[in-house]
Amino acid sequence: MLDTPWRRLAATLFDAPHSGRILVRIEVDAEPVEAHLAATPGAQRAVGFLPFVAAAAARAVAEDVPALNGYLQRGRVRARDGVTVSITAPVPGQGGLLALPLRDAHVASATALASTLRAQIRGLRDRAKRGPLAEYVLAGLPWPLRHGVFRAARGLAHLGVPMARFDLAPESYGALVVTSMEPVARGYDHDRGAFTEAFVPLFPAARNASLVAVLPPREMPAAVGGEVVVRRRAVLCFTFDHRLVDGLEVGAFIQSVHRRLLDPSALDRSPDSDS
Repeated sequence: MLDTPWRRLAATLFDAPHSGRILVRIEVDAEPVEAHLAATPGAQRAVGFLPFVAAAAARAVAEDVPALNGYLQRGRVRARDGVTVSITAPVPGQGGLLALPLRDAHVASATALASTLRAQIRGLRDRAKRGPLAEYVLAGLPWPLRHGVFRAARGLAHLGVPMARFDLAPESYGALVVTSMEPVARGYDHDRGAFTEAFVPLFPAARNASLVAVLPPREMPAAVGGEVVVRRRAVLCFTFDHRLVDGLEVGAFIQSVHRRLLDPSALDRSPDSDS
């Protein structure tokens, strides 16, 4: 089906690509996270690599680069309360993705984030069975009206008028969105070529400072101790809003995320438990 609710929304929400973005691609060693998952009892195990990326990013924002927790309003940068990170999930039976917000992600373990995400997906599935999702209310409007309503709502949101009904409030999606590229990579023949990067546009209504596209871990060559070895590595592709962060802050954030992913046991417990 081509004309899904998400595609109708995308035609309304997105403008043509333009300047003002910073794009960064990094490779991270996935073996520490995978070893941690393998050693964790199934009932307590986080679902895959993605929750660890979300936990690492949330703590990097809270502890190292608070500028990423800002948003623009009336031409000024304002700070959000708490750190919210959203993870995208497929919409059952309707095509497209929705970004599901995880509140106070900086004080939650990776397993807790995964549990919250699963609960939100179950709720999304139940709501989809009862009828069209409220998040897609704009998709049902005729094109000229849909476009005008969204532009007006976004303009009011930037002036400081709460527009939570349209998911345009500053807390709707939080500081950043994490999305998995696994559905794309799953059908890719890596023996014939390499699927190495995927930069995703910032969601214009969300007013978040960054979006992280996560390519799933796979075997890749890596330099270790002066030798080339094969290790399980993941690729993270970041899109940043250059109006909110500069190169120095981007570098500090990426280093913090990278460092934290090498210590998954710390990510899989609440920071409060360490104090």
